[in-house]
Amino acid sequence: MEKLGTRAIDSAEHWYSVAEDSIKLENYDTAVYGMEMSLEIGMKGILMKNKIDYPKIHDVTAVLRSRAGRLKLSRQFSDRMDDMLETFQILLKYRNDAGYLFSGASDPAVLKEVAVENIEKVREYLDLLRKEIL
Repeated sequence: MEKLGTRAIDSAEHWYSVAEDSIKLENYDTAVYGMEMSLEIGMKGILMKNKIDYPKIHDVTAVLRSRAGRLKLSRQFSDRMDDMLETFQILLKYRNDAGYLFSGASDPAVLKEVAVENIEKVREYLDLLRKEIL
């Protein structure tokens, strides 16, 4: 499982780089999608490392919250976990909009705001996730 956790954080880093590059290219829909994926996969990596099964869904925040006492987490991570989960919920909310921007159902300006406001937070959370997993 630990190897899976390592692979998860590597995949999360890939999605983050997609998000970062997308912001530079002003592709904010892809940036939001990439940030959501990076946190989702990173959080699943924590669960894998701790040998905790989770449902095969995007939102594993309930599992993280309910199992927080069983997880081997640093104090630094524990202190930031609620903020990370809150940011993840924001990104998850806009993930579908980001994935279907082409349909005209969402506002590109809102996705830009979400991307720009959260990119640095996601970097911080990925750094914390990496430290917990490796």
